[in-house]
Amino acid sequence: MIERIAGCLEQRGRSLLRSPKKKLFRSRRYLHSAFWSHGASTINLPAWWVLLLQSPPSEENQPRKDRGPSTAGGIVLGLQGLFLDFLYPLQTRTLIRKLKRSANAHYQAAQSVKQCSRSYTSTATSLITNTGEGVNWLQREIEDHGSTGVEYDGKQARKRLHELLDEERTKTSCDALWQRYQDLSEQSEVLSSHELIRMLLCLRASKCSTDTERLLALFESIPIGERRAIHYNYAISAALELKDAQTAVYIQHEALSRLHSSVGTSAILRHAIMQNDWKLAIGTWQIFWNAGIGYYLQNDIWAGIEALPLSKQMEKAMNAADHAISEIESTGSRSPSAARDFAMELIKRAFQIKNIVFNVELWRQLHERLETFRGHDAALQTTALDIVSIEQALSLKPENFGSAALDEYCHLRHRDTNFVPSKQMLQSLLDRVVGSRKFTETMRIVVDDWRTYCGKLDVAVYVRMMKNVARNGDVDKVHELFKAYCTDHGKPQEDAVYHSLLQAHYRRADPEQAANVFDDLQRSHGFVPDVIGYNIIIRAFARVGDVEAVENWFEKLQMSGIKPDSNSYFSLMLVYSKRGDLDAVLETSQEATAAGLKRTLAMVDVLVLANVNDEKMVEAERLLEEALNMDLKGPRTHMWNIVLNAYALRKDLDQVTRLHRRMQKAGIPSDGMTYAALITSLSITKQPQLAYKVLKKLMPAVGVRPSVLHYATVMGGFFQTKEYGQVFLVYKDMLRHKFSPNLSTQNVLLRAAASVGETSVKEESDKEIDFTRARQVLDQTISNLDPSELTSTEPRKFVGPHRLDEAFTSTYFDYMIFLYGKAGAFDKVSEAYNQYLTTSHQFSQRDVESSPPMRMLSALLVAHKSAGNAEQIDQCWYLALHKCEILACKVSAKDLSQPNWVLPSRRFIINLPLQHYLGYLGDQSRFEDMVNVVNDLLRSGYDLTHHNWNTYIQYLTRSPTIPYKLLAFTLTESTLMPHWTGWEVMGRKPLDIKYRFRGRAKDALKDPAKRTPTYLTFVRLTAAYVELGFGRSRRRSEEAEKLESSGQVRRTLDAVRNLPFIDDWEQRTILNRGPYSDQEF
Repeated sequence: MIERIAGCLEQRGRSLLRSPKKKLFRSRRYLHSAFWSHGASTINLPAWWVLLLQSPPSEENQPRKDRGPSTAGGIVLGLQGLFLDFLYPLQTRTLIRKLKRSANAHYQAAQSVKQCSRSYTSTATSLITNTGEGVNWLQREIEDHGSTGVEYDGKQARKRLHELLDEERTKTSCDALWQRYQDLSEQSEVLSSHELIRMLLCLRASKCSTDTERLLALFESIPIGERRAIHYNYAISAALELKDAQTAVYIQHEALSRLHSSVGTSAILRHAIMQNDWKLAIGTWQIFWNAGIGYYLQNDIWAGIEALPLSKQMEKAMNAADHAISEIESTGSRSPSAARDFAMELIKRAFQIKNIVFNVELWRQLHERLETFRGHDAALQTTALDIVSIEQALSLKPENFGSAALDEYCHLRHRDTNFVPSKQMLQSLLDRVVGSRKFTETMRIVVDDWRTYCGKLDVAVYVRMMKNVARNGDVDKVHELFKAYCTDHGKPQEDAVYHSLLQAHYRRADPEQAANVFDDLQRSHGFVPDVIGYNIIIRAFARVGDVEAVENWFEKLQMSGIKPDSNSYFSLMLVYSKRGDLDAVLETSQEATAAGLKRTLAMVDVLVLANVNDEKMVEAERLLEEALNMDLKGPRTHMWNIVLNAYALRKDLDQVTRLHRRMQKAGIPSDGMTYAALITSLSITKQPQLAYKVLKKLMPAVGVRPSVLHYATVMGGFFQTKEYGQVFLVYKDMLRHKFSPNLSTQNVLLRAAASVGETSVKEESDKEIDFTRARQVLDQTISNLDPSELTSTEPRKFVGPHRLDEAFTSTYFDYMIFLYGKAGAFDKVSEAYNQYLTTSHQFSQRDVESSPPMRMLSALLVAHKSAGNAEQIDQCWYLALHKCEILACKVSAKDLSQPNWVLPSRRFIINLPLQHYLGYLGDQSRFEDMVNVVNDLLRSGYDLTHHNWNTYIQYLTRSPTIPYKLLAFTLTESTLMPHWTGWEVMGRKPLDIKYRFRGRAKDALKDPAKRTPTYLTFVRLTAAYVELGFGRSRRRSEEAEKLESSGQVRRTLDAVRNLPFIDDWEQRTILNRGPYSDQEF
């Protein structure tokens, strides 16, 4: 038969196959010839096949009420006619089963099916009439089949049935098995109980819905009185598989009334809950709830639910609770409802499962639903549920589960004043308190309850609590626990108690206070210092980079008669290595070796760091290779990360890639800092989108968890490319992943907020500053400052060589002061500076007013320069010089009046304040002071950056004094021309020339030694060249003639003579207009 169809149904499926243009397909469907009257007689079928096509039996053969159900054939044979079930959708077959549920089930089912069956035109009616011709034909067919040797013996059919039951289950075997069953039914054979169960099991194992239908038909063929629990189980499962819940419930009710058992209830309950059919679920549950405790204690009704994963159980419990809340709110009733009781039962069963990890947020949401129930019914008691949930959370080790248990315990204590915790629960809670790094108000409640119900805390508990809280830098809580310890046990006998007090201040980056506590413990509590106590103080000063204090405390350690250990020498090496003082690091390392101490992994790490900071990258890599063969305990990852990060900061992506491959080849495992170096290299080279992909895709793929540092680095990359919207999006993504902002992220956010009005096409002078948005970010950041942030050992941006404790508050304010000063908002400058002093005093006892941080001094220089406060500018400059003496002085330098006392690694540290001070001196025409300042800096060992050298030379060309103009040419030749490649490579077009000059400036940032003159410097030198009369026999000064004839500035003069003509602001204003004024610079 050829049919026009819009699609072709897959077997037992519903997917439609259509062409892209929605054309109709012509599909040839082959049906069994029994479907057509003209083909029925051509098939080699057994004679009994025709019996199926006969008309309904006579009235005397119809089933009586007192006669048991027929076992002849289920749906197929029991209908007394051919039922082509494959032509009917699933819903129709479900309807047929509904119609069969009556006292005369099989008879009425047959009648119903005949009424709803399709009619087909056929000449087969002649075969199913009761005429003699039809009967005679049937008899002949039987004789013909019998003569061919085909026997329909019941024993043989049963034997074949057993063979099929023993075979492996396949679709073909199930079809054949059903055929053998029909053969037996034809022979009026009845399956034994064992055979029936095996056949049900076989059909149940099949994945085909046809076999599921057959299973139901087979079940229906079993007399009601002979049906057992296993039969009901199979039938209910089959009905649910066919999504016929009504049939499943009908069968379950029959089993309940006959067997007084919960057979099949578990499957129905699970099906209803999974489908969110709360009416069915509650109705099924209520049967047992109302039937009494004996039925309800049959836990098998919950077996299907308990087999679900815990997360799914919690999810469904919450769905049930939402349904109950919706029902209560819609009806406005405050009386207990079955929906609420059912939801609470599901919640209880979810809470009872222990030692399995679950979603804490989902767990908290379930408690929120219970709180809603209590709001609707004040008399509702949920204490038992709360206790079970707390015990569930305490059964798991991760910290977030312990925190959840502590929070819920606190809520329970406030809600139920009569609740008395068990000692076992308090012990478990106390263990979580001991293991936590934060001592919250909830933990205080647990400790107080322990004292109330169980007595004072043990010494070991105090020691563990103080140690863990100290790691989080919670100074106040550590001192509180110390006082409680002294109250309970008197003077501490354990050194670990004293060490925890010192450790808390170390973690807070507050070395001065740590030193005060160290001295106070000796005076007030009889603390006898040991090497660990001294090491904590030394390490605290080393952490903030205070070299002088580190050396003083190391000397105190030696004078106390206590022998320094490897950690003592490590702290000393660490503070030297951060400064890049390689000579001091090597000397300290030799002292440690002479003292008989073995070189540790941490010592090798600082040796690598010292070489990197001293710009000896080759030596640093050599140490990496040597460390592979050293007898060191622990992974070498950190030292490799140091070098990787150094190359990343130098914008050398090729070296980063090369070294990372070598690292992998050497078998060094990568960690978060390794990927931080990769992200840094991409962000600095203005590829933040690629850096973000590393963060979001590559790191999770390799199992490395991102940190705040990674997000801050990506944010910085987008800030550099002026994609300020992306900065905020990355920040939101970080918050969405439950990361807390820190100094690095907030500084980038502040700068992005201030620059949000800026576009890349605007000139520097036209940049818009959004003070309102920036101030909002600043106020929010300051209000949320958390000193515990300082406990993190991750590197932080915007700190640089400065003290960590100073940068913690100053980095935000110095930027705002810089912006206000640049904009001339001097009242805002004073306001921001006063707020900085107030904020700083809240977190540190240092006198930052008399010695502000370097960045703050630079910002104040800008502000005072804009305001024209000459006295304040000079004062800030001298403070900056003093600050640099502390940060850049060599350890070996004893007399700063001697030259070259500045560490090579810190030679550029003065350039930020110098940049603004040069501008101030130049604008005031204080050229002599300017020259003296630069000469003093160079003599001390400082060096100028590419930008400052060009700025300095440009100002010298503007001096009315000829020697200073000539000095500009001399300095250009000696400092800027060595890497000048000539005008030939700069191009001919003006845009190309400007573009290549910008590229040279970027190269100089990457490598300060590659500084070259800027375009403006050449224009200024050209103006001085004309004014001094170079190249002319007349008007040339004697000094200029001498300098030119000496050949000392030959390359500079050649470059100036060949300056290309460009019709731009610089050449029009500076070269074509006589004496130029200060405003033209």
